[in-house]
Amino acid sequence: MPAIFGSEVFPSPILEQIAKETGVQYVDTLRDDDLPGKPGDPNHSYVGLMVEDVRIMASALGGNRR
Repeated sequence: MPAIFGSEVFPSPILEQIAKETGVQYVDTLRDDDLPGKPGDPNHSYVGLMVEDVRIMASALGGNRR
């Protein structure tokens, strides 16, 4: 399934419109500077942020979200 990705912090009406006009899903929940979890949690890191973004992208593209 095709998708267009954006940031949860910076909404993009342009990306949203492109998604509408092309019939693809617009996913605007990617993190760009908000680390997941709380300080001290194993996933509260840059790597944890990247892992969470990959999970969001894989799920939107029809992959398995493990």
